[in-house]
Amino acid sequence: LPAVRKGTPAFGAAQGEAEEEMSFWQYMAQNPSAGATFDASMQALSVYTTTAGEAAERYDWTRGGTAQSVVDVGGGTGTLLV
Repeated sequence: LPAVRKGTPAFGAAQGEAEEEMSFWQYMAQNPSAGATFDASMQALSVYTTTAGEAAERYDWTRGGTAQSVVDVGGGTGTLLV
């Protein structure tokens, strides 16, 4: 209910944290074991997704423009860097 009232993340409250407004990423930073499990899970899931090479091949580079961001979608380990 605090998330609806305040517009803040509910993750901390759902995890029983005293800091109810704690985000998922704050929780992971404060709980290295959970963070490592999450990273390993994301890395394992990347087996079922597009590889970085495939992503680069599928991207329409002819559309022009310039990249302003690089996004690591490998769970924090750089498994798939696009």
